[in-house]
Amino acid sequence: MSSPPKKLGLLKGVAILLVTFVTSSAVAYALLYWRQPLASITLHVRWAPDVDGNQRAQLEQQLHLDFGEAKGGTTWVYTLSNPTREAIRAIVRHPSVEDTADVDRQRFRPEPSQDSARSALIHSATFGGVATIALLGVFAWFSPAGRQRRSHWLGVARQSHRLYADGLLPLTRILVSIAIFAFGGSLYFLSATYFGDDHFVHLSAAQQMLFGDWPTRDFIDVGRPLTIVASAVAQRIIGHDLFSEAVLVSAAIGLAAALTAWTVAKATSSIGIGVGAALLQVGVFPRGYSYPKILSTALVICLIWRYIDRPTANRRLVLALGIATAFLFRHDLGLFTGVAGFVALLVADPTPHHRARMGNALMLAASTFALVSPYLIYVHLHGGLTNYFTTAMTANGVEGGYEWPNPLGWNATAGARLLYIFHAIPIIALGICAYDWKRGHAHTDTRFAVSISALALATNVFLMRAPLEGRVPDAIVPIVTIVGWLTFRALRSHALIGRVILVPALLGLSVLVYDLGRVGEMLNRTGIRAITLMTPSRLVVPFEMRSADLHQRFGSSPPSRVIPALIPFFSYLDRCTTVQDRLFIGGMIPEVAYYARRAFAGGAYEHYNYPSDTNQALVVSRLLEQQVPFALIPSKRASDLYEGLPIVARHIRSRYRPLTVIPISDDSTIQILIDSRAPWSSIDAATGWPCLVGIPRT
Repeated sequence: MSSPPKKLGLLKGVAILLVTFVTSSAVAYALLYWRQPLASITLHVRWAPDVDGNQRAQLEQQLHLDFGEAKGGTTWVYTLSNPTREAIRAIVRHPSVEDTADVDRQRFRPEPSQDSARSALIHSATFGGVATIALLGVFAWFSPAGRQRRSHWLGVARQSHRLYADGLLPLTRILVSIAIFAFGGSLYFLSATYFGDDHFVHLSAAQQMLFGDWPTRDFIDVGRPLTIVASAVAQRIIGHDLFSEAVLVSAAIGLAAALTAWTVAKATSSIGIGVGAALLQVGVFPRGYSYPKILSTALVICLIWRYIDRPTANRRLVLALGIATAFLFRHDLGLFTGVAGFVALLVADPTPHHRARMGNALMLAASTFALVSPYLIYVHLHGGLTNYFTTAMTANGVEGGYEWPNPLGWNATAGARLLYIFHAIPIIALGICAYDWKRGHAHTDTRFAVSISALALATNVFLMRAPLEGRVPDAIVPIVTIVGWLTFRALRSHALIGRVILVPALLGLSVLVYDLGRVGEMLNRTGIRAITLMTPSRLVVPFEMRSADLHQRFGSSPPSRVIPALIPFFSYLDRCTTVQDRLFIGGMIPEVAYYARRAFAGGAYEHYNYPSDTNQALVVSRLLEQQVPFALIPSKRASDLYEGLPIVARHIRSRYRPLTVIPISDDSTIQILIDSRAPWSSIDAATGWPCLVGIPRT
């Protein structure tokens, strides 16, 4: 007969709890304070009245004061990245500093709300208290009384889980998806600190719509009408600056992450797996101009799951609408998602005869075609479908080719390794689905995995081109969806081998995604530090700083070296031309039109989008109808214009003469040509160039 468990004495129990509290608090304090660098702080400095701008700049560098912002008079607010006692003492006691705020001038420490040591002490004490309570709970759990109550509460828990699954689980999925949307969108807004020059391919076209032009009718579009329209609407509603585009892109990235979280959570019955898939998707930090690929695939994957979960005519129509939306964002996305939707209709319900399933899939194709037909009619009326798709295919043909680097080398990049992993994942998933199908276990999640694997195969082949570091993230959405399903299958399986493989596989994938997305660098770009999280009221500061920078016409992060070099020219345009005057862009510098706040001329600015005689003649006819006082020819693309576009080049040579050459770098310049027939009313005092008025039509 076993002896009853010994009772723990009161004093001994209190002593154990006290030791637990002190030890855990000390460990937490060491991790939070001693092992972590000091968090940056914000402080106000009032300079002495005799400190001029040059002296202030030297003092800011000497005292390590960053991100200065004038607050009135001689008061400035700064960020001190390393707020040691010595650094604060040097600021407070400097003879040129009249006063400071946000720091303790006697103890030379930050104010309590910014003091990382004080915050670390509070948080470590909180952690110690939680650890002590947890230990007390362990004592209660394993006590004799705890054993007696355990069976009772397990029954209550089972009943509560059933109630939760029936009522609260759908609401929880929605709330988690909303949280993912806010987190993903905010993180991208704060971290993506610049727009690359490729982003202005569609953004300059969106600006063109603000001047009254329409895609295809007035300028050449290579198959991204909704991308252009979305940016134009954002520019019109929010404002004509990069802030509106940042809001649009960040919202799209956040929405795509939320859709992925909801879809994977629904398909796997696990909110945790859904959140993990969404975090992997956010972690690759795709380039801003790729948001249509991310959003469209996430949307269609969500709609595919809804249809497979409950096949109805209404859900089929909604799926067709999603595919049509993807087509209008980018025509190739409509093809990829259309294939996945077609496969979904074939496998969604295995009960009907295969002819009935094929008829259902054809109904999806017909519905999609009916939804996009108004746009196709619009294209036909403005240039014809043949020329439209020929132009789009020509432009697509000059994009980066395929790369197959060695993924096993020591210097192999994360993009090179993920390239092969992404190709392997849908093949593995299809193998598992085939095994399920053979055993007659093709459940809803299996049929869903077949459809998404078809989408993944298409996006992998057509989207992952050179350069891999920028293109591999474009294929992330179907991959993380399949990874979520594979995780669900491994956890559900009774075979130990699946769970053994799962942990290192997920860990390795996460590390590669972290490397590819440069997550550490991106988190640092947000400007959010530990002290910011400890003081929620300071969370708004990074958003305010980022928004202020985006509202500036020439922000802190230009898309290319072309823009800073052309700022004097842009100022000249502001003084001496009107918004009716256009610029002919003779090379791949679409950002110039946007920053100049002028429409591009001839309806074309991507030189490889109109090499055909038909398109060149169309461009020249538009140039003759428009007011185009200037043509900008980048030196590295001059041969593309003069040799590859002879009809357009003939017009430029016959009508324009050199005005100036602006150096961009050691081996790059931009030649600015002026219309030789343009009248001018005066000479610009700053440049000596003519100030133009309206140019007569010829």
